[in-house]
Amino acid sequence: MPFQLFRSNKGLKKNSLLGCRDMKYIVNGQSVEVPDRIVTVRHLLEHFGLSNKIVVVEVEHHIVDKDLYASYTLQEGVRIELVHFVGGG
Repeated sequence: MPFQLFRSNKGLKKNSLLGCRDMKYIVNGQSVEVPDRIVTVRHLLEHFGLSNKIVVVEVEHHIVDKDLYASYTLQEGVRIELVHFVGGG
């Protein structure tokens, strides 16, 4: 089963009213906008509720080591692949 992103548009207008802008990334082939405070891999995983899951993160065709998630900075427009493993039978 492919990984799908579930996001709410709820916070986007609030950010605009506060003068914040959204960051745009390409995640699993889809253009997504997240609050501008989402600048590291760790922030992105937390934003999508994946920080406690087993996830492989690839940025611009390079797998990011889990130890670097907190310090790996994402640039606007970067291509990110998130692979989340799901059990089942």
